[in-house]
Amino acid sequence: MRSFYMEARPMRRREREISDPAEIFAIARRCQVLRLALPDQDAPYVVPLSFGLEQVDGRLVFYVHCAEEGRKLELIGGGCPVGVELDRFLGYGSSGSSSTAYYESIIGRGRVEPVSGAAAVHGLELLLEHCGRASGGSFDACLPRTAVLRITLEECSAKAHPLPLGQTGEFPA
Repeated sequence: MRSFYMEARPMRRREREISDPAEIFAIARRCQVLRLALPDQDAPYVVPLSFGLEQVDGRLVFYVHCAEEGRKLELIGGGCPVGVELDRFLGYGSSGSSSTAYYESIIGRGRVEPVSGAAAVHGLELLLEHCGRASGGSFDACLPRTAVLRITLEECSAKAHPLPLGQTGEFPA
C-alpha cells in the first residue's frame, strides 16, 4: 500500500524526493502561495491564493477564501477534484559550466468544498495565522460576503533542491 505522501508514479529525481510528512508540512508552511487548479471545459483554470493549513489524520488540509461569486465558485459547485502546487524558489547557482535552481515544492491532488459556520471561522483563523496576521477578532462582518473553501489532499509529493550550506542563491535582475 502506497503512502499518502508518495506519488503513484516514481519521481525521476528520487534523491530530491521528500517523503517525511513533518518535512512536507514544514515546506507547506514556508510557502506563501497555493496555486489551485480546477477542472474547466477546455483546460484547467489555475488561480494563486493565500492559504491557511493544518494536518488532519495525516493529510494536508488547506483553507482559502474568495468572494461569494465568480468563476472559481462556479467551477467548484458543491465540491470537485482539484490539483494544488506550492513552491519556494531559493535562487540559482552555478558550478563550472552548469547551472541549477534551488527550490522546495509540493504537488497534490484532492477535493475542494465550501465550508461555513465554525469550519469557516477555523479556516480564516488558520489563514490569518499563516499570513502572519493575528485574528483576535470576529469574522461576523466579512463572513456574509466571503466564501471559505477547504482543500483536502488525497495524495501529494514533495521535492527539494536545497541551497548548499553557507551559500546564497543568485536572483535574476
